[in-house]
Amino acid sequence: MKRKIIRNVLFAMTLASTGFGLSPIGFAATFTWNKATGGTYTFTDVANWDDGTTGFPNAVDDIAAMETLNITGTQNINMSQTITLGELRIGDTVGVSGTSFGRNFNNSGGTGAFVFQASSGNARIRWGYSDANNFLRANTTFNVPITLNSNTEFIADLQSSTSRNLYLIAGSLNGSGDFIVNSATRGTIAIFTDTYSLSNYTGTIKFTSNGLSTGNNLQLAGNGGVVPRDARQATLEMSVITAGGQVNVFDGVNGSSLELGALRGDGIITPFATSGTLRTGYLPGTNTYSGIMTDIGRFVPAGAVIKSI
Repeated sequence: MKRKIIRNVLFAMTLASTGFGLSPIGFAATFTWNKATGGTYTFTDVANWDDGTTGFPNAVDDIAAMETLNITGTQNINMSQTITLGELRIGDTVGVSGTSFGRNFNNSGGTGAFVFQASSGNARIRWGYSDANNFLRANTTFNVPITLNSNTEFIADLQSSTSRNLYLIAGSLNGSGDFIVNSATRGTIAIFTDTYSLSNYTGTIKFTSNGLSTGNNLQLAGNGGVVPRDARQATLEMSVITAGGQVNVFDGVNGSSLELGALRGDGIITPFATSGTLRTGYLPGTNTYSGIMTDIGRFVPAGAVIKSI
């Protein structure tokens, strides 16, 4: 418990400093995951972190370091309460050759969730953490709600060219912090909008991908069905997206559609399948899109400036 005691002492010193007109400072504690074998684990089990006595990460600015081991099997991480982090690192030090394994974060008992918050700068979610030995070749899945209290970077700085996607499948995105797909990211970030709700998210999803290899995509995709996916309070912003990176806005297999608050930027938007509709302009006066839509017939923009290729 020494780490917690030290952090509490520093926090008390910070509170005292505010009495002298000084700005408070956040103190991040780093907790390192110690399980390498596949299986089911609980995030809040103290035995799974460091030497098994230091606690688990759960505070503004805290870092959950889950990238330091050679993982030998898929790990299912049960979340039984709301966990606040400044940074989540996910990786597998498998080296140049070998098989890497992913992690699935699951909601246990309906009470699990992540909150990302940094006292200054951006919070971060990093998978395939950049390291000479870190070759993550497996997908990472979130089946828990995520709240962005700070602008949050989603970063996949990987050295592998094979499977390394991030899936938000079951849960919801909440808060007003920006969802920033870092320009260094390689792979696909997919938000399954029929089962991962965006209806309460009021921030901006920002996607920048300039000169990256093919397959660097952001997917806002329904997983089938015809009910419109409500993202009417959210903004999608893209910039300088080349043919190597694009936004897939829906899975239209069954004619599903995405209702977006606002659309900005100049990037490429393309359908994920063969039917469906993108509707935007639910936040009046905020559409400034000037990019390329690859199938103009299936988009219904409200006031956006668009062109077709």
